[in-house]
Amino acid sequence: MFAVLFLFSISLPTLAQQKLLTIDDIFDPAKKVNFNGTVPNIRWLKDGRHYLLSNDAMKKDLPRLQKVDAITGEATAFFDTAKMQAAFAALPGISAAEAKELANRGSYLMNASETAVLLNLNNDLYYYEFGSDKALRVTENPDEEVGETFSPDGRTIAFVRNGNMYAFDLAPKKERALTTDGGAKILNGRLDWVYQEELYGRGNFEAYWWSPDSTSLVYLRIDENPVHEYTVVDHIPYHQTLEVAAYPLAGDPNPIVKLGVVNASGGATRWIDTAKYKPDDLLIVRVTWTPDGK
Repeated sequence: MFAVLFLFSISLPTLAQQKLLTIDDIFDPAKKVNFNGTVPNIRWLKDGRHYLLSNDAMKKDLPRLQKVDAITGEATAFFDTAKMQAAFAALPGISAAEAKELANRGSYLMNASETAVLLNLNNDLYYYEFGSDKALRVTENPDEEVGETFSPDGRTIAFVRNGNMYAFDLAPKKERALTTDGGAKILNGRLDWVYQEELYGRGNFEAYWWSPDSTSLVYLRIDENPVHEYTVVDHIPYHQTLEVAAYPLAGDPNPIVKLGVVNASGGATRWIDTAKYKPDDLLIVRVTWTPDGK
């Protein structure tokens, strides 16, 4: 399964000395220590010794993303920004400004082997491979792609568009739909507001999961047709705007959710039998694969 890159917070520079905290450090107007500031986020690399840190946190005139030795503190560029920018600039339809933006991100979605990254710019997906300096435009359409991930083996990219799941093979650069019934009220591989907010965690809309061997994906299909719509008025602009979303109030029906498995190569979905559970307000609260792919 795609390696989840956890974030850990540290203080920079590494604490070399310890000092007792005094009352003056807290309350003395002239001596008190300013404890405010931004604690940077880091991302450990798989070698266990190095981590990635955005240049925004380092406050130095260095390339945007740094590889830092956790023992010595030595920081070097994680990749050649100029090469990445040139590779993207060579793609048809990519402006110099877009290429620069792609190459100067503070964070990237990386494959499990840490050899390539996936980026989302202006609702399209882009791929870059470090060793070969190969850049690829994965999607090119006006619709928004969300929830993009690498397969565990790094050979396929999955994403959601207009309520449907798609897979893109990096070789031979081919896209295919894994579901076809999605839309405004049917969400495949993407959580609705209430599932995101109440069950899977605020900000986490992910609703599909790769099998460890990269051959299949298990996903949630969310039918929002039974859910009442709720209107929120934005009073901040001079002219008010309205946001309408499917939102079940207390006592209202929840979305109808099914759990299915689909092959990454395409084909019909195999639905998981949930008949032994009561159908009234059935909630599927956690999904994962066992190590053997079951």
